[in-house]
Amino acid sequence: MTTYSGKIANFTIYEFLEVPIIYNRVKASKTLTSLTVYLKKYVSKIYALAYFAGGVCLFLNGNAKLLSYMALPFIVLCYTLVMRKMIGRKRSFSALDIKPLLGHDNNGSCPSNHSAASMIIALSLADIHPILGAVFIALSLLTGTSRIAAGVHYPLDVSLGRLIAIAVKCIHIAARAVI
Repeated sequence: MTTYSGKIANFTIYEFLEVPIIYNRVKASKTLTSLTVYLKKYVSKIYALAYFAGGVCLFLNGNAKLLSYMALPFIVLCYTLVMRKMIGRKRSFSALDIKPLLGHDNNGSCPSNHSAASMIIALSLADIHPILGAVFIALSLLTGTSRIAAGVHYPLDVSLGRLIAIAVKCIHIAARAVI
């Protein structure tokens, strides 16, 4: 895939063309703009509440999964923060000179912490309650997409965040099978 270098570096041609298209379509629709802003305001709180509630349930039931349930999101967050520092990619709104739909700082962009955190929490919830986990996986996909639509992430940022969460969960499942 061709990448730009120079003034606007570190993203693919696809991202350079696709982000403004998605952003402009969302911005043109009051409903989609409202949905994007709503997701920004409330989804993190919903995930935090669900994560806490799952931990409480595991604790009250004396479930052995509690430690890994609590540790996995922390591991994913640490990994994404380290990668973000190493990659040093600018936010899409900064590189593409668009006004984000959400107020946002211009710290690193790749990988998306929101996508990674929401996916690992959703996968962890699926371990406890598969139906609830499926609902949160769908919400996680919507969350990541809203970050692109808001102009604060590229598709690659969101995909990499999801992939990190899935990889950590797969390693966790494989390790659990061995132990």
